[in-house]
Amino acid sequence: MTGSLQIKGRYYYAVLNFYDSKGKRISRWIPTKCAVDKNTKRKAERILNQLLAEYDGHEIVDDSKNLKVSDFAWEWLRSKEDAIEGSTYDSYYSNVQHIEQFFGKEEYKDLYVEDLTCDVIEKFYIFLLKYGKLVKRKNDDDPGLSRKYVCEISKNLKAMLDYAHDKKVIFSNKDENPNPARLVKVPKKRKTQVEFSYLDDEDSAIFLNAIKGHVLEQYFIITLFYGLRRSEALGLRWKAINLKKRVLVIKHTVVKNRRRIEKDRTKNDESHREYPIPDFVYELLTGILQKQRENRRLFGDEYFDSDYVFTWDDGRPFSTDYPTKTFKKIVTRTEGLDENLRLHDLRASCVTLLAQEGYTLKEIQKWIGHAENSEETLKVYMRAKSKVKSNIGADLSGKFSALMLEKGMEERDNFNKLSS
Repeated sequence: MTGSLQIKGRYYYAVLNFYDSKGKRISRWIPTKCAVDKNTKRKAERILNQLLAEYDGHEIVDDSKNLKVSDFAWEWLRSKEDAIEGSTYDSYYSNVQHIEQFFGKEEYKDLYVEDLTCDVIEKFYIFLLKYGKLVKRKNDDDPGLSRKYVCEISKNLKAMLDYAHDKKVIFSNKDENPNPARLVKVPKKRKTQVEFSYLDDEDSAIFLNAIKGHVLEQYFIITLFYGLRRSEALGLRWKAINLKKRVLVIKHTVVKNRRRIEKDRTKNDESHREYPIPDFVYELLTGILQKQRENRRLFGDEYFDSDYVFTWDDGRPFSTDYPTKTFKKIVTRTEGLDENLRLHDLRASCVTLLAQEGYTLKEIQKWIGHAENSEETLKVYMRAKSKVKSNIGADLSGKFSALMLEKGMEERDNFNKLSS
């Protein structure tokens, strides 16, 4: 019997190596309940040694009943580590945390993968929709995950159980006992309709005035003007900007889940796009470039030369969370702005402003890097157009009122003439 101490999440786990009837090694992860800390490692090592002694002589296990759901989820994730990108692995890691969140509960912690049923999986999805958030944020009334997020977790669960079948952990006859996760749909989430938030002409003026002089002023302006995603704005580099030809290319992104990941590619093909640089953007960019040159001279060898456009004075790129948190603080303290606005709503605001200027849906989708069949752009576009219709209605109402008033005055004058 062999074993080792491993870290999973915030805790130490004892990993024991068993063997099935065919001599194939099977690792079983057993929680020590010791949080990762230099003062608890020795205790975790003692627990590992106790387990090794306890299981000595019992290396052979029944391979049909050897893995619990939570433990197998982590094994599946480890099998994907070398086959997927770092950012994808991080998102899978978060999804497995949610699997452990539910199947680590008292009533399911001893549930084996082979015994997983459609009923349990449906309860898992309902739990995530109602209570799935691992971190409860202040002033957040909904402790549940979005249906979109739960659908992403369900994809991982399906893949995990397919992997279990391939590894002969479950489903000796796939036709008689198919992957249960493929038989369960994620339920629709019932929630209060959230009011749509965006900046229109008037709001944009208030916002631009509120960010004057802020270190993120240029970041917010360029994000709003081009309708950029946070990852695209943070990933903007000087090598993607040609100031002589007045061209800016979106081709590099910065994302973060568990860690910061820089990628020389965009979210999809439509997101890889080229923009013109008008005069006012040209002035913003040349101003940033000049300031970075001055800071490079002032900081000398301590300057961090990253090639990113948006950085601190010493050249360090902004963290991925900084624009999001700062935007929320600015919106909250600025009178006249909807406190529900998020940083991503600057993208919707760009769509709104373009729609109100009369640009077509196809032109807008191309500008912000959305596919032509994007429902997200369509929703924003239709709402913006509905406001334009309201303005038209108000304008016509005023026009007709004036016409009717004018006609009434003419009739009164005619009546007076006849009376005299």
